[in-house]
Amino acid sequence: MADQLEPTPFKAWKRERPVASPGGTRPAMCGGPEYTAAQRLDLMREKQRAMDEAARERAEAEARKAAKRRRPKPADEDDDFLAAERLRKDRYAVKLLRQDDSAWGGGGAGTGVLG
Repeated sequence: MADQLEPTPFKAWKRERPVASPGGTRPAMCGGPEYTAAQRLDLMREKQRAMDEAARERAEAEARKAAKRRRPKPADEDDDFLAAERLRKDRYAVKLLRQDDSAWGGGGAGTGVLG
């Protein structure tokens, strides 16, 4: 036989007794403070006011953006130039259509029937 040593017991975790909180008789717990019904109502009203204010600010910002989009653009000096250029391009396009019409065998005398 081997030396007859007594086996050592395993160490086990043991729960310690709860220690009373220093400020009172209840032990400290997670979850935050306990509120009364009046305090809860005040907190809910304050949250509602904050949400209403945020919604009002969003609506005002959207109204400002919409007003900015509706505002007429300032008259540009180039507007007359652009209008004349557009008219010139339209006349050129009509001239090209007449040329193409004659190429298709339309006679070239008139504007012809398109389409």
